[in-house]
Amino acid sequence: METDKVKTNKFPIFFGVFLGFLAVGIGMVVLPPRLQRDIAAGDAAGVVDNGPAEYEQYQKQVSVYETAMKADTAGGKTPEETLRMFIDALRKGDAGLAAQYTLLDISDPDLRAKWKADIEKKKSDGRLNEIADILSRAVYDASSSYADTAWFSVLNENGMADYSALLKFNTYSGVWKIEGM
Repeated sequence: METDKVKTNKFPIFFGVFLGFLAVGIGMVVLPPRLQRDIAAGDAAGVVDNGPAEYEQYQKQVSVYETAMKADTAGGKTPEETLRMFIDALRKGDAGLAAQYTLLDISDPDLRAKWKADIEKKKSDGRLNEIADILSRAVYDASSSYADTAWFSVLNENGMADYSALLKFNTYSGVWKIEGM
């Protein structure tokens, strides 16, 4: 029985490999000088390094952040304690105190003012005790929590979470803060 031999043409494969090597070689010659120009111009990947002045500005920002976080001492030593303190402030109708238990956000310096305004709105709507009652039923969710983050959930009759609260540990001041609800 005679087998059919398939004749292969090795030229296209060789030609493709040759073109690949040629492209890599050209890239190695052309790309480095262009990349060096971009880096010198501060355009490489959007990075601009202004040297010591930029570093000094960064150090000042870090210092401001650390100072603010160290001074942010309103809160409890446990996430449960902070949540209880927040609930107590709501029951007293003290929006300013309740807002102090929220986490600072240096990228949004108005965040606490927003929390306070929102709490004030709920107070004017007569809803603070309702919110405090709901939050007082929150249970710690160990499966979603870890070292510096604690989740609390308010479960409905089906065991599903209707509400939740997220607390973060402020390592600078050693207290737990509310990050979101």
